[in-house]
Amino acid sequence: MELGIVVHYLTDYFCYPHNNKKYDFKPIHFIYENRLAYALRKINVEELSSTFIYC
Repeated sequence: MELGIVVHYLTDYFCYPHNNKKYDFKPIHFIYENRLAYALRKINVEELSSTFIYC
């Protein structure tokens, strides 16, 4: 199993939409996940990684 899949399930377990009855309705949950994926795709990973200091 890939690390990304494991991390996805761990974060799903602790996040608000997966613990709120409002999001049990599948279309609302689907919209939430798509908006989250869109926001994450807009992140410039190279620019972000240049801000970290590695030891």
